[in-house]
Amino acid sequence: MAWCEDETDIDYVFGLAENARLLQLLQSIQYRASQESSQKIQPIVEFF
Repeated sequence: MAWCEDETDIDYVFGLAENARLLQLLQSIQYRASQESSQKIQPIVEFF
């Protein structure tokens, strides 16, 4: 990765393999984010 960062003419993307523990942790974050998002968008939907 250091080599890629040193090269100015190279664009790169690194991916990570699926990880069951991270997916488990992500579920609660996704749920909270969806709840927060729906609370914020509800007044906008009602306006239209």
